[in-house]
Amino acid sequence: MRRKTRRGGGRQLELTVESLGARGDGVTQLEGKPVFLPMTLPGDRVIAQIQGERGGGLKAEVVELLATGPNRVDPPCPHFGPCGGCTVQHLNPAPYGDWKRDLVVQAMARRGFSGDLVQPLRRVEPGTRRRMSLRAVKQGKKVRLGFNGRESHLIVDLETCLLVTPGLRALIAPLRTALAAILADRDQADIVATETQSGLDLLIVSAAKLDLQAREHWAAFAEAEDLARLSWQHPDEESEPLTVRRNPELSFGGIAVEPVPGGFLQPSIEGEEILTELVMGLVPETAETIADLFSGAGTFTFPLAQRGRVHAVEGDERSLEALWSAALQGGSGQPHHRRATRPDASAGQRR
Repeated sequence: MRRKTRRGGGRQLELTVESLGARGDGVTQLEGKPVFLPMTLPGDRVIAQIQGERGGGLKAEVVELLATGPNRVDPPCPHFGPCGGCTVQHLNPAPYGDWKRDLVVQAMARRGFSGDLVQPLRRVEPGTRRRMSLRAVKQGKKVRLGFNGRESHLIVDLETCLLVTPGLRALIAPLRTALAAILADRDQADIVATETQSGLDLLIVSAAKLDLQAREHWAAFAEAEDLARLSWQHPDEESEPLTVRRNPELSFGGIAVEPVPGGFLQPSIEGEEILTELVMGLVPETAETIADLFSGAGTFTFPLAQRGRVHAVEGDERSLEALWSAALQGGSGQPHHRRATRPDASAGQRR
């Protein structure tokens, strides 16, 4: 370690990164405390400026990268760095898999479980994520649309996202234009876009004015972009479908489910299939009663129903109604479910 004084002032040090932390920051030690260095990797040698404390350690900003470690690669996304959506795109895929698995091993060890229980990482390819949550703000005549910046409330204006499906990626630019025509200066919106089997399902949450002109505008947008459904929600109110051109549809265990606007969903079909395979591998071929806690709209409920009676527990009333309706229409028999008594009710509190 060598102390430096460079333009900009502050306490600047030459440090070598020793490990990768749980949040994707490089970590080294200074005077018995961990130092967290964003966007660095083990083996990197940097000039860093200490900015303050974080989680029992020190937070630092990299002023200069002097040398790189052995596992650094060029990040594929043009927004990597400012965007808070991804933190380790600059890490070689092989050590990335080891790092992700080790995070689970460490968590299990803290509870007294052996790391042998943790399987190797199973990967899902980029471009397969079917759910995208964005934030938007109108600034003058323009709209910033994207994800929050790293450790910031500032929105990074996206041109693309390599994680989401091509259909969702293609929606970013026209959605920005559509929002610019409706939002007033400083208006904000949260957007959840989901690619279903029958088309894109879009939910816009905003306190912006929704008059007849705005309704007509969004109906035209849904037509132009061939959306299945477009819903609007004022904060703290129920969502309202502005246009339904086709009922959005998902399939769980061969049962068609109409998802709740903006409702929880496994991010990718491939990831959902892996999780379903693992869950089904732990359940006997025949079971008297199976408890599906935090069931959502039935991701595991319907596959499990092929092996026994399922008791589905969910805190979101609308998702449970979607599950119930799909069970009745899908001919899977009279479903056994429990309704939520309050939105934040925990499954562990219900008897």
